[in-house]
Amino acid sequence: MSSYDRAIAANPNYTEAYLKKGILSVRSRNGTTAKESLDKAIAVDPKYAPAYKELAEMYYSAGQYDKAVSTFQQYTDMAEKSPKTDAEYASFLYLSKKYPESLVEVNKVLAAEPNNFTMNRLKAFDLYETGDYNGALAAMDNFLKIAPPEKILPEDNAYRSKILVKTGKGSDAIDVMQKSIASITDPAKKNEALHELATTYNSQKQYANAIRTYKQIMATPYGDLSDQFRLGAAYSGNKQYAQADSVYNIITTAKPTYAPAYQARAQANFNLDPDSKKGLAKPYYEKYIELTSADPTKYKNGLIEANNYLGYYNLQAGRKAEATPYYEKVLALDPTNSDAIGAMKIIKGVPARNSTVKKTTTTTVKKK
Repeated sequence: MSSYDRAIAANPNYTEAYLKKGILSVRSRNGTTAKESLDKAIAVDPKYAPAYKELAEMYYSAGQYDKAVSTFQQYTDMAEKSPKTDAEYASFLYLSKKYPESLVEVNKVLAAEPNNFTMNRLKAFDLYETGDYNGALAAMDNFLKIAPPEKILPEDNAYRSKILVKTGKGSDAIDVMQKSIASITDPAKKNEALHELATTYNSQKQYANAIRTYKQIMATPYGDLSDQFRLGAAYSGNKQYAQADSVYNIITTAKPTYAPAYQARAQANFNLDPDSKKGLAKPYYEKYIELTSADPTKYKNGLIEANNYLGYYNLQAGRKAEATPYYEKVLALDPTNSDAIGAMKIIKGVPARNSTVKKTTTTTVKKK
């Protein structure tokens, strides 16, 4: 850095020195200084393409994706037109989650270089992200034909697995991920692959295998409360509601204000007490309401679920007065809610079947 400073002192218009200072600052994670140096390079020569490229990559690293893409577009406008430049832009658009735009650039490169394995990889990724799963499968098969075996990445297998699930080939997806995990040595990459495998198991309703995989994740340094939540959901999917409740208890203890965990715990306890006689879900739905009532728009569905449960819990025990406020809250959120409408008819003495209210209430909770 000192050498570049001396070079700039000798020649204040030395654009490459400003560029190199910017690169060094990016590497040392000094974004402010990096931008200052790159901006100076551009001020000296507004058509100095490399500075735009570095500036775009800096924006991307900072999560400023719109600035990153627009700045990289400036770079491509100035840089020499070539498949390499188009490939860089395609990759940049993909990383910035601009998948349709990335696909356009990918196809430009493949028109000139049909065997460019990186662009064939990106084509499969982009097609998946834009919802063309059959096209993604064909693109992935083509990529695997031309890519050298040593160039296959864990991310390739993860995408291939997701594509296979979307095209109705779940068992093949699981086989792909199992073989991939066995070959991964990097702990972080293995963790990512295990998450993909667990997600695939869940998509195939193989909850016991998902539980085993989440436990494997939790035994590593990478396991966190998000994984605990997923483990709880897998237990619920496998109808192991007591185990799910225990897992959600870990989360509510660690994060007492995390509302979704109370809702999930209430659902698990509802399934342990499906006729609601014991009211096992009651304290958790009450806590959920306490935590979310200030933002009824965001938590509308959960509040309808919680108030419906608490209304029914009181109604089936004959406590019509206690049930009424809960159903009124449901109707305030959703005036067409059939559970609350039926319950209010019962409360007001209009002929209605208790079984109808109970059935729709329990179904609503189980679906969540």
